[in-house]
Amino acid sequence: MTPAELKDWLEGRDPRVAITIAFRIAARFWPMARWSGRVVNPSAASARALLIAERVARAPDGSAIRGMDDNVLRGAAKAAMEMGGSDVDPLEPHALLLEGWSPALPGPGPDREARCVSTLASLTMAVAVSGARRSGSNAAPVMVAAMAQYSSDLFLHLEEGPVSAAKTPTIDAALRADRDCVANSGLEALWRRQLWPSGRNRLYKQWRSTWPAIRGSSDADFFRRWYQGILKGDPVNLEVLAEIASIPPADWDQGTARVAERIAEIELHHIRNSTPLAEIVQWIPEAERIRIAPVPMDDAPTWNMILNKLRDALHDIRPDGRLRNAHAALHDTLQMLERTLDRYCDSPQRMHDDIATALHEARRLLKAGEIPDDMNVQRFMRALDENALDIQGSMPGVLEAVSRRASLRYRRLPDDDRSTLAGATNAVVPLLEEERHREDMKESLVALDAQDPNSPENSASIYRWASRLSRIYQDPKVRGFFVQVGERITVGGAVELLRRVLGL
Repeated sequence: MTPAELKDWLEGRDPRVAITIAFRIAARFWPMARWSGRVVNPSAASARALLIAERVARAPDGSAIRGMDDNVLRGAAKAAMEMGGSDVDPLEPHALLLEGWSPALPGPGPDREARCVSTLASLTMAVAVSGARRSGSNAAPVMVAAMAQYSSDLFLHLEEGPVSAAKTPTIDAALRADRDCVANSGLEALWRRQLWPSGRNRLYKQWRSTWPAIRGSSDADFFRRWYQGILKGDPVNLEVLAEIASIPPADWDQGTARVAERIAEIELHHIRNSTPLAEIVQWIPEAERIRIAPVPMDDAPTWNMILNKLRDALHDIRPDGRLRNAHAALHDTLQMLERTLDRYCDSPQRMHDDIATALHEARRLLKAGEIPDDMNVQRFMRALDENALDIQGSMPGVLEAVSRRASLRYRRLPDDDRSTLAGATNAVVPLLEEERHREDMKESLVALDAQDPNSPENSASIYRWASRLSRIYQDPKVRGFFVQVGERITVGGAVELLRRVLGL
């Protein structure tokens, strides 16, 4: 598939198709930007731009760019430009539409490969901005076609001199496979497709040389999981991706260690919001122990109290029955909660899920600047959070509804993956502060191999085990302890598998 054919095929299509194709072109070469511990990290700078493009491509509409902080976009664009040595701003894609324009490979140098990857990442972000903002009908197809030519040229010059011409069809074959997948199965199917046709990584040599640096750095844990997911067609959770793509420039400017801290906070927050288990997992550094404590509850919380607290929250955000102009963006969210109170006041599971949805939407609006960070909004969000915790702590049915799903996902894991999780559990048991929690973990291991895994008791035990273990391993202090004592493999393998069990 020639670049000209690719351009013709993309014209008139959903802009997300062009963004996705551009992302996959750049992602195939990402391992060439070697990971380093420097504040200015070529690999992280490229991934930063690619994350933004992925967020836009996987969003159901073009709101992803419009909802992002301009400082986030400018920071990512600047980093990609500087690492790629490009003077073309990804936020001004029209500058790339000069007749006959084509990016040229940089000359020989120690950072040549990193510059090439950063150029591709910068162009991918330009395609995302152009497509999401629909700034010119031909902008995205022209840039993607140029990227296809650039990637073919780059593939030929990965060695000290040009490699065998017999390898030239490789990039074309990958592009044809992507095109056929979209044509036959749709865009969503392409995100579930392996990055290389037939799963054969044509740049395995570069990935193998990059792997030790990434695997040996705790700061790179997310980026390793993110890229492996792209390779296998198993992308990270979109909500988590969106938050990570929105990490402020001030954090990126402090280096990958600070970014890793922010990513850990985002992932832990997502796990807590996605697992209705009213417990707090806490690392006690002085004793090198893990403490599990129930979420503090009001005296004998009742269902009526929960309903009344939600009604009060709705009243407080609009005391006279009308929203202030500054809070107008909350209108649809409040309508949803009112409908839930009216129709589903006898369904704890539906009430919990809708409250969690409302809280997520309020956080999104706040982050996008569509509602102010004032006392009324903070009080409303706090009330929703407390309501969700009250339901989790007082309504066993909420836990039961998700327990069976976790049990089923665990049963579908290959034997090797289940062995990895058993090892991760055994590593944690001696560190638990209380004997009852150590016994509970051991009982969970029995439930994992039970003859009747779908019984209510075993399902609940499996879900409680996965939720606890996820929170334990997501705590940066706990991970740091395991790395210190040489348990890095246990930590790295457990996190990804537990996400799968919990459906995250």
